[in-house]
Amino acid sequence: MSRTQREARKGLIHRYWRWLLVAAMAVGFYALGAALGLTEYLSTETLQIWMRAAGLPGAIGFIAIFAVGNLLGVPGLVFIVASLLAYGKGTGMAVALLGSLAALTLNFWTVRLVGGSTKAPEAPTGWTARVLGGLSRRPVRTVFVLRNLMILSPPLNYALALSSIRYRDYMAGSTLGLLAPIGFYALFLDRLAAWGLI
Repeated sequence: MSRTQREARKGLIHRYWRWLLVAAMAVGFYALGAALGLTEYLSTETLQIWMRAAGLPGAIGFIAIFAVGNLLGVPGLVFIVASLLAYGKGTGMAVALLGSLAALTLNFWTVRLVGGSTKAPEAPTGWTARVLGGLSRRPVRTVFVLRNLMILSPPLNYALALSSIRYRDYMAGSTLGLLAPIGFYALFLDRLAAWGLI
């Protein structure tokens, strides 16, 4: 085996070890969130009551709780809906978007700190190969489409952080891609409120 081959093999082993560390970290975060009872405690109702009591200044605390809670396994949609119900359509959308971006930033840098920035191996066939190819050619557009489909999906967050995407492209695509889903939930909840269902 040549020196180049040995270095390539060593790099591949190092990369997979880092991915295993990221997987262990993800499991650890979810286990910690479950052990602390965050999924039950940080419900839409609990957050909504707290946010209404705290008023608009409580939005800063909410954004911090959103970021940490999402990292520990609380679904992002819980926070988005709580923000919309507590602050209304306009302000609620802005706070939900800021909270989402704070959560995505914390996820991105935590995963990248542990797993590094690597170019994932190309998938041999199918839509996964097209997505990975699109991420390198048109990163903002690809993240935009993925966010519209998967919003704050933890597997998506981890996969993007482990890819070679730059943070600014990640955030640009995420910001643009979250506008439509958050807007949809805002309009949907507004309609439910108008019909007296919430």
